[in-house]
Order: sequence, then C-alpha cells, then structure tokens
Amino acid sequence: MIRMTLAEIAETIGPGKHAPPGEHAGLEIAGVSTDTRTLREGNLFVPLIGDTFNGHAFAKDALAKGAAALL
Repeated sequence: MIRMTLAEIAETIGPGKHAPPGEHAGLEIAGVSTDTRTLREGNLFVPLIGDTFNGHAFAKDALAKGAAALL
C-alpha cells in the first residue's frame, strides 16, 4: 500500500503541474484507487477517462466513501 503525504505526491507528479496542497500538505494518503467500487477510506481517488467512461463523474461518490483526496 502506498503511504505518502499530499506534499510528497505533488512533488512526485512534478512541480508547477498541479496546485500546491497548501494547508493539507501533511495529509497522509493510504493507498490509491481508480474505482469507487474498491475504494477504501483514506485512499487518493484518481479518476480515469476512457472511450466509454469518465471517472470525474464518480468524484462525489469517492468523497462520500471516504477518499482522503482527489487528483
């Protein structure tokens, strides 16, 4: 399981590509999920887009299921 803070994730993605985490920089992420059906509390939700789906449509569901943050 991946355990990183939002600041570490932002640095891994690359500086200047995403908004800095600000006051939530120290928030620890416990794993990553791309599917709300298997998302666990504390996960970072990464919405994927494909030919027939758009993961952004599930962002509210991910937060309701306990996602710590969305990418």
